[in-house]
Amino acid sequence: MRFNALRQAAIVAAMGVCGSAGLAQQAAPPPRLPPRWRTQLDLGLTDTRGNSRLTSLSVGEKLEFRPGRWLVTQTLSWVVGRNDSVETANHLKASLRGDYAIRPRLKVFGLAAFERNTFAGLSRRFEESVGLAWSALAGPRSQFDIEAGAGLNQQRAGRSETFAISRLASRFRHHFTAAAYVEQKAELLSSLDNLDDERVNAETALVAPLARTVSLRLSYQVAFDNVPVPGKKRTDTVFASGIQVVF
Repeated sequence: MRFNALRQAAIVAAMGVCGSAGLAQQAAPPPRLPPRWRTQLDLGLTDTRGNSRLTSLSVGEKLEFRPGRWLVTQTLSWVVGRNDSVETANHLKASLRGDYAIRPRLKVFGLAAFERNTFAGLSRRFEESVGLAWSALAGPRSQFDIEAGAGLNQQRAGRSETFAISRLASRFRHHFTAAAYVEQKAELLSSLDNLDDERVNAETALVAPLARTVSLRLSYQVAFDNVPVPGKKRTDTVFASGIQVVF
């Protein structure tokens, strides 16, 4: 009798443990989905070095839309400066990109971009590219993405040119908290007509929250052109500090 009582007590205890584990599993909240719409605005002061050397104003905007498996992203950034009514910096960049998730970590993308940097001798540049993006690391605190693709470049920088390009890019982000993070982005663009004609764009950014939707943002950008316009420098750098608003 004593043995049967002990056995029944053990069975009841085991059922209680299993039931508690099941309730705990059911109570676990589902993963938080990103918002369908997201807007980011940046405003700051910049220290520009290279083909222009000054402290100026920068503005930026980023809009994201997530319909189903798609992610549509539109960006705009502008660095402008004047000194005694004379323009001393004018760098405009805009892009439109569409990503389609064919697997949880694999996406196909299409990208169209425009750039103008008069002080680097670039009157205009249009680039269109397609490729694949792979999330090599997709943890709750750290993400690392790799991209590879190809496309076309149409530009006027002293002379008009059209040529095919290859594109390699990466992005690493580490979150210290939900709203505070450090991010590193890099991009290599190579002409398929002239192997010496390579461009590298890189940016390091640190974002720290000040309020629910407002953060302090520090960034350092490097733009390297291995074959610049004659008389222009190969490297431009921009250090920016300002406010970022997300809603």
